[in-house]
Amino acid sequence: MARARACMTWSLVLSCLLSGAAACGTEDDEAEQERPVAAPDASAPIPDAPVPGADAGAPTTGADPSAQTGDAGRGTTAAELRIDKEVFVGAFKLTLGAARVVPDARSGGGQVVLDFVAENLTTAVVVPLANLFSEALLLELGDQYLYGSANAGHTPGLRKSTGSLSWNVANAATAARDLPQATVTLGTAAVNQVVVPFANLAATVSLADIPVAVGFTVPSIQRTTLAVKRAYVTYQNFSGNRPQPAGVAYLVLDTTLSADTDLVEVVYWKQDTTSLRRPDGVSVFNNMFEVVGAGFRKDLYFSYELRSPVAGTYTLTIANGQTPFAQTLVVP
Repeated sequence: MARARACMTWSLVLSCLLSGAAACGTEDDEAEQERPVAAPDASAPIPDAPVPGADAGAPTTGADPSAQTGDAGRGTTAAELRIDKEVFVGAFKLTLGAARVVPDARSGGGQVVLDFVAENLTTAVVVPLANLFSEALLLELGDQYLYGSANAGHTPGLRKSTGSLSWNVANAATAARDLPQATVTLGTAAVNQVVVPFANLAATVSLADIPVAVGFTVPSIQRTTLAVKRAYVTYQNFSGNRPQPAGVAYLVLDTTLSADTDLVEVVYWKQDTTSLRRPDGVSVFNNMFEVVGAGFRKDLYFSYELRSPVAGTYTLTIANGQTPFAQTLVVP
């Protein structure tokens, strides 16, 4: 019997040697072998492919190593375009940075993402592009019209924040090919629109304010004086954080209204005290009402509705019961 056990023992040893150590491991060894093997890191950089259709005059293309994502199946950007244009929407100046295609390796689709820095030009806390919804964030890409979304947060008055626009695409490779010829439009046809053609950035419609040369003081009217310090044309509704209706702009006068310290009777500055005659012959009025007493001094903004095209010669008239004061203003 002892001889038989010895033979069996040597047979087991020989079997282990022939089949490898794994066949004769301990329970702890088996537990170690059963641990799942980590999957390859899906967020590792993927080499960029050349972008077909890009010409020497188009914005430069290249990889954006910072655009990696930890989501499984997502890769780095397939293409990047530097836009670097300033545009104006509502209460904000937006500096557009890089437009890039972020592919989804699982579906073959992905997103076009456009980064921006938003500067709040007002003193209120507001959100960039808050009043522009999907159809107002349009990307023309190849033969497609894509509606987008904005990723932005509350921005304190006179401060800056960062954000982005994004559009879903069904084919990331096709999107990368068409990106240099794409056009972004902010705003529907019902409002003044920002238009950014990637292939011809010099043709961007930025809706920037138009400065108007001023710097004059209206002679004393009933012992009140109006100093006009600055003037500009704007296409925005700053308080509403949205563009003005299509074709509508406003001439804004930045002024200081003051009165003599020994003024006895109050003076009323109201809607018909000032008027602006437009090139089309129509006179428009400022919506204001101020009761001016002795020592009064206040900074005021006078605004007058214009219609596009806004370039031309305007006449500002101020009359408060005396001979009207007239001043010519030229909008370039």
